[in-house]
Amino acid sequence: MAETTFTLWRQRLGYGIADLSCNLVWQMISLYLMFFYTDVMGLPAYYVGLMFLVTRLVDGVADVLMGLVIDNTTTRWGRCRPWLLIGALPFGLLCILAFYVPDFGTTGKLLYAFVTYLCLSFLYTLVNIPFCAMLPFLTSDSAERTTLSAVRILLGSLGATIVAVATLPLVGMLGKGNQQQGFLYTAVIFGVLAAFFLLVSFRNVEEKITLTGERMTLKRAWISLRANRPWWVFASNIFLMWGAFFFQTGGPGVLLPLLRREYRADGGYRRDLHLRSPARHPHRPAAGPTHEKTSCLSGGQRGQSARDGDYDGVWRPRSGTDRRGRDPLPRRRPTHGYLFLDAGRPGGLRRVENRD
Repeated sequence: MAETTFTLWRQRLGYGIADLSCNLVWQMISLYLMFFYTDVMGLPAYYVGLMFLVTRLVDGVADVLMGLVIDNTTTRWGRCRPWLLIGALPFGLLCILAFYVPDFGTTGKLLYAFVTYLCLSFLYTLVNIPFCAMLPFLTSDSAERTTLSAVRILLGSLGATIVAVATLPLVGMLGKGNQQQGFLYTAVIFGVLAAFFLLVSFRNVEEKITLTGERMTLKRAWISLRANRPWWVFASNIFLMWGAFFFQTGGPGVLLPLLRREYRADGGYRRDLHLRSPARHPHRPAAGPTHEKTSCLSGGQRGQSARDGDYDGVWRPRSGTDRRGRDPLPRRRPTHGYLFLDAGRPGGLRRVENRD
């Protein structure tokens, strides 16, 4: 009984740890790659967004083709399992290369970013699609499949949490103020762990179920799907869900800095959200204060007039006299500011208060 329990948990953890591996890289891409390309590598946001769009379209085609490859794979390890072994080391290597800043010009960096990101997305497909399709081959017991899925979700969430919590502190600690080095060394850690966990997964899972059927082709797959109305509903839902996800993760990195930055003719620069109404608040000046340029990924602003929905991004101390006639009142400490992602600071966040 003990051996049977050990065998079951060996496969459960071996299966789940592959999802942990995929999430170490996927969350790095989702949370930080846009910021890395625009604020660390210095690429134009427009071309980065276009690159993301093209890569996602190519990736959608690659997913379908990878499914056909799995259906026609026959090895002594099964259909899905060998792809974990084949893709493990290249997957970890491309994770590292994607967060490396080459000594090229802007065009060269754009080409480098596009090639590495496209290859990383392809390798993610190479290991993730077989891993997701592996479950029916592991066991025919529906209860055990439920347990395998639960362990997978748990370890996958653990991987996503590790990246979300540890990335910026690691960048600050390893880079010591140099974001290029910080992100590279952090990608090395996650890339090596991702490759290692995929190899561990390959070693500890076994495809026990053999499914036989006709050879699948792209034409046969299209004919089957064309008349499958529930599949079209499901596919539309997935398209909208992931479209909203990529807009949510990529949009703030591009839109918020643009909304808060207004360049002046003298080379200076000021932050102003332009959301206030001069007619409603004539006592407020039309322009905000001058600030030094600070790269930011997301803002957590709460204005003193946020309750009115017209925060203008500028803190102004109250002035005048108090009840005893003392003039002016002492300057109050600012009650709000901006939260910036700062890879050079422990914890990854720093608060920048507005100045007059």
